[in-house]
Amino acid sequence: MEGLWSVAFRSSAGRESFGVVVFQSGRVMGGDSAFYWFGTYVVEGDSIRASIEATNFSGLTETVFGFSAQKFSLEISGEIPRSGGIMRAKGKVVGYPNAELTVTLTKRA
Repeated sequence: MEGLWSVAFRSSAGRESFGVVVFQSGRVMGGDSAFYWFGTYVVEGDSIRASIEATNFSGLTETVFGFSAQKFSLEISGEIPRSGGIMRAKGKVVGYPNAELTVTLTKRA
């Protein structure tokens, strides 16, 4: 589980974003072209849950969800792959019930 992963997001608004994320010792960090992410994760059996804060650094405040924000929180959960390096997960923005994500992560190192 630990290591460097590339990530592809597809939001319920039909928009996509791509970035990288590092999982290390219960912490998760990464970013894309407009936001950096920092948070924690827990592994329970074959499942993972992550709580992430996304913070804008670019001045471009429109999110993959189609709304503007300087900061927002994400809850993401998925199944850890038994073999291969691709993990699929689902996510949602805390406080925005219609803002959901499909997340595909690919292990890179």
